[in-house]
Amino acid sequence: MRWFKPNLNSIYSLLGRTVPQPAPAAAFRTEPVRQIMLETMTAIGLDQSHPQVYHRIFFAQDVQALWYTRSDLMTVLASEQGEAFAQEKIAVISSLFDGLLPQSLRYREPPKLL
Repeated sequence: MRWFKPNLNSIYSLLGRTVPQPAPAAAFRTEPVRQIMLETMTAIGLDQSHPQVYHRIFFAQDVQALWYTRSDLMTVLASEQGEAFAQEKIAVISSLFDGLLPQSLRYREPPKLL
């Protein structure tokens, strides 16, 4: 009797489950968000100076992965362009996630800087 199958690629396959796939509508709306995040980095040359963040955005598997890469993008933007600029860009990007995420992951406006 075989205990393990030769093509076990993930913990899901160990449990006998398939990897969850995103809903087609969500996947369709994910690409414009990804493109705007990448264009934001490219426009100010951050794709060259911070390629690891650029690649995380480029290879994000779903809308939740993109949502979590916003913090990396915020850090990079703030370090290169300033906190106010970064907050402004992230607020615009965050608004693109409306209707794509569960309520618990929704964007909450940060307090205004003095």
